[in-house]
Amino acid sequence: MKKIILFASLCALALAGCTKEAVEDKQGTEGQGKSITILGTLDDSNATRVEIGDYTAGDTNVPLLWTSDDQIVVGAYDSEGNLLKNQTSEQYPMEYELFDTFTATTETPSTTTDFLYAGYNGFQIPTDVTADIYALTQNTPPMGSSWFTDFKAITDPVKRNQSYDILYNTAADIMFLTAHATATSTDNTVELQFSNAFTTLMLGLKGSAKIDSVVVKAAGQTLSYPEGAVTANVFARPEPGTKGSALLASQGGSFINDMKDDVLVAGSEDVRLTLSNTLALTPTTQWIPVMVMPFTGAGTELTITVYGKPDAATTADDTTEEPTAPAVTSATRTLTIPAGTADFTSNSIAYISVKDIEASELGQAAPKTEWQAGDVILKDDFAWISESWSDQYDKYGWTDPYTNPLYSTYNYYNAGETLASRGYLYDGYNLNALNSYNGMLQIGSPDNGNSNLIIPMSPLFTYTGDVVVTFRAAPYFTKYGTGAGEYESWDGLVAFKATKNGTTLKEVELGANNTDPFTWYEYTLLIEDVDADTKLVFGGDVANYDAPRHIFYIDNLKVSIANGETENTAGTKVAAEPAELLFSTPEQVEGKATIEVSAVEELGDAYGTIDQTTLPKFSFAVSGPWELVIPEGTEQWLKVNPPQWSGWDDPRDKTDRMNDPYGNQMTSICTMQVMEDNDTGAARTATIQLKSGETVLATYEITQPAADPKTEIYNVDFGPRPEMQDPNDTNSRFINVTDQLTAEQWGIGDYELSFINLAYNAEGINPGMQISGSGVSKDYDAASGEGNLYFINAVPAAGLAEGDIDPSFVIEIPEATISNATYLYINFGLWGRANYGKGNLVMDVVYSDGTTQSITPSLNSASTWAYFENRIDVPEGVTSAAVKFYAKDKAGFMGTESAASNFRIDDVNISARSK
Repeated sequence: MKKIILFASLCALALAGCTKEAVEDKQGTEGQGKSITILGTLDDSNATRVEIGDYTAGDTNVPLLWTSDDQIVVGAYDSEGNLLKNQTSEQYPMEYELFDTFTATTETPSTTTDFLYAGYNGFQIPTDVTADIYALTQNTPPMGSSWFTDFKAITDPVKRNQSYDILYNTAADIMFLTAHATATSTDNTVELQFSNAFTTLMLGLKGSAKIDSVVVKAAGQTLSYPEGAVTANVFARPEPGTKGSALLASQGGSFINDMKDDVLVAGSEDVRLTLSNTLALTPTTQWIPVMVMPFTGAGTELTITVYGKPDAATTADDTTEEPTAPAVTSATRTLTIPAGTADFTSNSIAYISVKDIEASELGQAAPKTEWQAGDVILKDDFAWISESWSDQYDKYGWTDPYTNPLYSTYNYYNAGETLASRGYLYDGYNLNALNSYNGMLQIGSPDNGNSNLIIPMSPLFTYTGDVVVTFRAAPYFTKYGTGAGEYESWDGLVAFKATKNGTTLKEVELGANNTDPFTWYEYTLLIEDVDADTKLVFGGDVANYDAPRHIFYIDNLKVSIANGETENTAGTKVAAEPAELLFSTPEQVEGKATIEVSAVEELGDAYGTIDQTTLPKFSFAVSGPWELVIPEGTEQWLKVNPPQWSGWDDPRDKTDRMNDPYGNQMTSICTMQVMEDNDTGAARTATIQLKSGETVLATYEITQPAADPKTEIYNVDFGPRPEMQDPNDTNSRFINVTDQLTAEQWGIGDYELSFINLAYNAEGINPGMQISGSGVSKDYDAASGEGNLYFINAVPAAGLAEGDIDPSFVIEIPEATISNATYLYINFGLWGRANYGKGNLVMDVVYSDGTTQSITPSLNSASTWAYFENRIDVPEGVTSAAVKFYAKDKAGFMGTESAASNFRIDDVNISARSK
């Protein structure tokens, strides 16, 4: 058994990090600070036992010793009570707080030990500072933040409630086991002697009532710290030989060495013990500790009052609202300490029996005493969770479109109180935020760790026998059906344990082979030799944050007296209900919905972005698994965008998002994008089916009418030219653009040269452009592989000055080809020399009404050809237009970016189409 600490020696560390010198002189080891040893000696390390009332005689003295797993938490403060800090090193001056855990080095239980600090940064007191060193004991290390324990703040008298955890049989008070000394950076030792000026009253309670708290009052005596008075100086260093106190309180192998900051009590003569969960008393005495100030023994009258909630006037069931809890009631016992009893000193434990606190005294029904095979002890389908409100919003007005019936979408923050009112206990980090949805209960949290749902078998009272536990369970997955991520560690195994007085009756993990997300499995467990002290626990280890995390759902829970049931730990899969179509738009008429899409391709903005809200769509919601079946080949002309399960995150398999295998009930909106013009001359149809398994739930018939024919206006590939037949003729590589070139040399086929509008100088050439034969390699489909048009000059960013020749290539579109057009298609290849600092290539469409549409293509890589396809809506009333290509300088961060000699175009194709 672990001994609680009486007397301490502290080893502090004075190195601000691990250094080579520290390792070489053996003053420390790598990864640890330099140790400064302080030795403490414990004299007369016994706690005196006092017995009042019925108690089995035991040792009158209890030795208190250090053990190897003892830890103390140490903090260094300045004279003003501020926590001191230090730096990791001069090279890396990161501050760290002087507040951390030290561990005892004794190999065997002993009254003396050294305490070592194993942290990386050391425990170095800053130079020229006299530090107040405070320490206390606790079961677990601090969380790394000093605000958890403000040692200096408790040097003044305070009054605090105590708490007692009936699940783990531990009590807590922040004043328990403290020590104080001063030290400087030059000290090699710091001596801490632990002192505690409390005595412990072990109250032995029995009866049939359920209680929540206990108040102890000693007439004429001060039990707790009264305001403005100092009854014990627990921080003063005792004189040599002074007996330091520590309280060893044992029940079921658990000891008191917790700390907890609780609510203030009201008076100086009484002290309140608050129970962490409702304690159901039984005919067997249950011992709980209360720490009080020392007081006179013989003749003192002790008043012990227990408090509990009476039964509600109406019994809650699965169809009624939760009953309002009535006011707390109490029952009081008074006893006078008999003559001859020793005073209650700071180092004594008094066992006091408080008998027969019956349920009727607190307005509670007496427990059942006659149990038969098949009798139900507890039954819950958890319908009360989802029935607490009935609209689509959660308690805080938020909406979540994802409503999978096996994924929790809100927090039931009052779950702890409601569970307690239904006969449960609860524990763990997540005990007041048990997630739940649709009449089930989630145990544990992937963010916060394990939690426990605990079923006390106290209703059995005097009965001992076998019980059977039946329930449904489902493994926890995210709402998308995915498991733990890269930085998470949890599983969906159902952790179950049955314990009695510290002994484990049964412990299993269920569901190892049943890992389908959002799927229920039924289990049956048999537990033998169960009595009123037994607890059935669902959930993983809550005491150890690093323990494996078990997160799962349970439902349809029943505990009953065994009646020949057969245990089933493998689990039986529960068949899912058939999926139903909750709604569908457009409405299904005669078994299908008909939607017509555009005859021409859906194009985005200048950046290729499609506005999803403008696309044709259909929507649906299904109560179970579903998939969309799209005919093969449809994707060539019609793209169905899968519904998103979240506005910002969709972790489903990106290769198949057209199905939901887990019963998603959210509104699924599918948009459709036309991928190519229907130039087939006839309408075409795609029949899309919404299915669940082999059942067709809805049919969507998507029709694309035939598009009007395209009228080709212009097509040029800038080649071939006779001059290029001699590859060794370097003078023919670039050919100036002149009006002397023939249609064949331009590469314009049968189109008239008069379509081209160019500016020429006095020599009859355009000095801004040349025909180049260098573009024989193209990166896009159907490239001509011949020449291209090369812009050797550019339009200045400020525009052309008067008299300048416009270095542009202009194609005139006559009235006959555009006056009735709806769409103008302009496709071309583009080459750019650099990724940045190159200006822009611009294409303008100038209409007869004076309006201009401008497109500036964006190239992703240097010296690479790309093909750009553009469909432009033609304004109404237009009689003619001109398509103009030109290179243009750009104002950049470092000055003007010249576009000269940076751009080439090729394979220009222009056509028009009516709707």
